[in-house]
Amino acid sequence: MGFIMRIIGPLTSFHRRSLFNISFAMPEKTLQERRKIARDMWDNLGRVVGEFFHIRTIMASKRITVHGMEHIEALRDKGGFMISAHIGNWELASFPGVKAGFVMNCVYRPVNNPYISAILSVCIFLLNNKPFVAQ
Repeated sequence: MGFIMRIIGPLTSFHRRSLFNISFAMPEKTLQERRKIARDMWDNLGRVVGEFFHIRTIMASKRITVHGMEHIEALRDKGGFMISAHIGNWELASFPGVKAGFVMNCVYRPVNNPYISAILSVCIFLLNNKPFVAQ
């Protein structure tokens, strides 16, 4: 899926925006370096999308190691917050809470495409999370 997104991504208007954002964040990078970063971003996003449909299998496997699970367990009687960033496969950030048996509330901004947004909401729910769309 990464290979496909590496081809399709640069054909979208999002690619131009990503190049602009990269140049704003890293003005020292040459155009060639910014283009490589953007292509790699599309590849990574494609891989994340490809994994998204297998995320429950990945979570159920022995492929993930959680360090500091005692901190998650300490939240059992009092609750708490887990905050993550879009790094790698961001959906795996809820894994420690799901592993502990918590129902996680997930706040996110919907994507502009309502069909993709609906799929995302269902996938979040299937991961034992309650989706909340930020307004």
